Amino acid sequence: GVALHFDQCNDASGYHLFVKDLTTRLVDLGPYGQSSNGVLVEDSAGVTVLNSSFIGTQGSDIRAVGSCPKIMANHFEKRGAFGGLSPVGVWLEGCEEGVSRLASNRFKSKMTHAILAKSGQVEITGNYIEGTVTDFDDINGPAIKVEDAKFTIEDNYLVGNQYAGIAVKGKTAKGDITGNRIEGTLGSDPGLKGGDGLIVLDCDPGPVIITGNSLVGNSRNGVLISGSIAKLENNLIKATLKSQAPNVAPGAGLNVVEGSDALVRGNIFDGNYGHGARFGESYGLVEGNVIAGTISAGDGVCSGGISAMDSLMGKGIINNLISGNQVAGIFLSNTSVDAISGNIIDQTIQGEGSLGTGIVAFGATLNIAENWIRGNHDTGAYLDTPVGSAVANIFQSNGTGGAGGGLIVTGAEKMPFDIEGNTFTDNGFAGLVVSSSQFEAVKNAFVDNAPNEGGVGGVGAWIQNEAEGALRLNYVADNQTAGFYAFAANDVTMATNYITDTMV
Repeated sequence: GVALHFDQCNDASGYHLFVKDLTTRLVDLGPYGQSSNGVLVEDSAGVTVLNSSFIGTQGSDIRAVGSCPKIMANHFEKRGAFGGLSPVGVWLEGCEEGVSRLASNRFKSKMTHAILAKSGQVEITGNYIEGTVTDFDDINGPAIKVEDAKFTIEDNYLVGNQYAGIAVKGKTAKGDITGNRIEGTLGSDPGLKGGDGLIVLDCDPGPVIITGNSLVGNSRNGVLISGSIAKLENNLIKATLKSQAPNVAPGAGLNVVEGSDALVRGNIFDGNYGHGARFGESYGLVEGNVIAGTISAGDGVCSGGISAMDSLMGKGIINNLISGNQVAGIFLSNTSVDAISGNIIDQTIQGEGSLGTGIVAFGATLNIAENWIRGNHDTGAYLDTPVGSAVANIFQSNGTGGAGGGLIVTGAEKMPFDIEGNTFTDNGFAGLVVSSSQFEAVKNAFVDNAPNEGGVGGVGAWIQNEAEGALRLNYVADNQTAGFYAFAANDVTMATNYITDTMV
């Protein structure tokens, strides 16, 4: 069951080994299937395996226990022909007195994991991993799995692996994932489970630092963060696909769930399915990202460039470019956001049976300030039962192809929604719509608002359905149809406004 065994050795090396078709007895089954090993390293120091080939092993190609080997420039290919839950390429466990190093190796068509590291410390750099397959439908599937270890995973190229490209897991797991390319991850067999590019699971306190990676064309989620503390900076997350499994909830370029806390800064999210960056029952800061081309999941699912459900975005959504997404640029549900500020939210388009709105919020506490919200198909921002304010934003050219509206506020009944210092210009239907809400609209500009696609509206501010509040000190000019329009409203005060040049 072993081709080469290092036992309590110091500074021993294996060079130019060729291990092929290594077999084992059925009585030697282990937790990952057949327990044979091409090279077994136990309680040794300074062991190096270099420029060797391992083909068709039924167990682990290299297994190290209580040791910290260097494994460099080797070739690992195929699993053994015998059945069972076959094996791992390199399996490391318990490197406590140093650092295990895996560099510049090539893994092709392995099974379960190309690399498995449990506890201790490990550096995984510059490896090529292709076509890892798994029969598992849980966390035992990733091409690279690191559990309860300190790690550096850098400059690896992973393509066409099953279940996940990289997964890091455990309360004591912490480290850096930098400069990797993870491409075309597929669901596992059977059941087509998973397909995520990168998984971070239960890494709390962590943190896990994810920097400068490219995740392209993976299934379900580009990055999945669950129960972890993580930071994502300067990554490319592109063209994440719909899960291949039926009846699976749509994923995202980035999916942050189960109480995770994530800093998301300076990334590019492009053309992902379902959501660009999604937060579910989590915490986060989203700052300085480009989020574009998100594809609607359809079937009544509210997609968005940035989506947050039942979450606390206490640090805000700040200074992002959110452009050309389907359904919504930002979608919020039962979520608190300290600041949505400094963003450009534009060209949100219709999705599968859905409208295209810059910001959609249901039951949210939010402060929208100093954003440029422009050219969105149906509405600039639609806020249902909100608490908060909209201050110093530009709502421009929204709703010209749909039902219309720069900003729509409805159901704000607990306390007045503050609308101050905004510019509403060239929107379809109306610059501002307030319905069934308490509000204060002060020192805004309503200019050049025109009828929507159906020929309705052309109003600076439209107040309706028992709305209560005040329009004060606003500048209203060049709107078609009316400067202000009030219909079935309650106790609305219009005072000290300047209204000029209303057109027909």
